[in-house]
Amino acid sequence: MKKTCHGVHQMVNQRYGDQKGLNYYENQTTNLFGNYNIFLFSSAPLHNLFRELVTFWNQVKPDDDIYYMQSWLNIYDESKSIGWHYHWTEKYHAWHGFFCVDVDVSKTSYCLSPPQYQESKKFDYQYQGKPILEYNEEYEIVDVVGRDNFLIMSRSAGDTHRNIPWKIQDRPRITIAFDIVPGRHIFNEDWENHWIPLI
Repeated sequence: MKKTCHGVHQMVNQRYGDQKGLNYYENQTTNLFGNYNIFLFSSAPLHNLFRELVTFWNQVKPDDDIYYMQSWLNIYDESKSIGWHYHWTEKYHAWHGFFCVDVDVSKTSYCLSPPQYQESKKFDYQYQGKPILEYNEEYEIVDVVGRDNFLIMSRSAGDTHRNIPWKIQDRPRITIAFDIVPGRHIFNEDWENHWIPLI
């Protein structure tokens, strides 16, 4: 799977590298998540992972809506990270998750009772790996320790999350992230057609 992810990273950068993307993140394959879907690349490991995701989703999906998935590659070198951000608010009935390809027990912190997103600049990083806030007692922070081949999925209800800066020099941190959203919330002229049905 690592070799496949490096190949996707190279192909996405070659195809879309001249586009600016969102510029929120320190990696283009993350910034360009709306331009591609990693599960549309022809690869046995990706196909197998997608089938596992569909099987798991069919066990936990909350209703009979038709859901669609966008998915992208996060690949970060030493000292890089994804800062505090959120995906979908509660009204969209969405889910978010990621699959750990090469994470070497890195942490992803979730703020389960976040302030308004524009106030999230209060979040900071502490060297010992503990997330800190200006007002710790007001927010519930949960650290999820990733391990290779873990799948982490949860409702996306405006909660913010981040991963701490990667500390390994000789290889990048690699995850495959995804959003799962009811079709009624995604099909309009503003979206690229990079969503695939979970059936």
